[in-house]
Amino acid sequence: MELRAGQSRAILSTLLLSLGVPMILGGDEFGRTQHGNNNAFCQDNDISWYDWTSIDRDLLDFTRQLVALRKHHPVLRRRHYASGIGRDDIGWYTPAGSRMTDSDWGAGWTRSVVAHFDGTSDADRDARGRLVLDDDLLLVVNAWWEPLGFTVPNVGTPRTWRVEIDSAQGYDTGTDERLAPGAKLTICPRSLMLLSSPRNDLAPKVLSQTP
Repeated sequence: MELRAGQSRAILSTLLLSLGVPMILGGDEFGRTQHGNNNAFCQDNDISWYDWTSIDRDLLDFTRQLVALRKHHPVLRRRHYASGIGRDDIGWYTPAGSRMTDSDWGAGWTRSVVAHFDGTSDADRDARGRLVLDDDLLLVVNAWWEPLGFTVPNVGTPRTWRVEIDSAQGYDTGTDERLAPGAKLTICPRSLMLLSSPRNDLAPKVLSQTP
């Protein structure tokens, strides 16, 4: 059950921290499984019914906090498509902290990666024409079945990072420790961690009305 709970948190985190519109099946947020049936539309029985007496309250609370985190970070809600590879909208790094190469992407054993989201790169604009800026985020993913060591990458500007989510532990990691580039992290099997780096220059920038 502990393994299942960790897997549920990791999958929900993967979904809600991804770019694009999250598509969640009702009940996913509190542990509804449909007994493994992923196509239960014709099942008018306890396979598809909601059991309101056995809600996973911990998972529901974790999902609520994920939704709040997504709302708090506009870099996760950009209104345009991010191509990722070959562009600066997402920076991809290996567990060792180096930039991903074509050979890294093509390696059959690659199951772990770090994604860097720049909170000011290619930002959206609000209704008044101001850039919608955000903190920088690092999404550290270990899809391997054993614990894996990661090195916090150097993303090109001075940064310190704070752990916001560790899906292996839950939302509140209980630490405010700041991690500099080169710091070592151990990520639990089949889990992910989200780190944030606040910016001090997030004042809205009003676009000039002059051509």
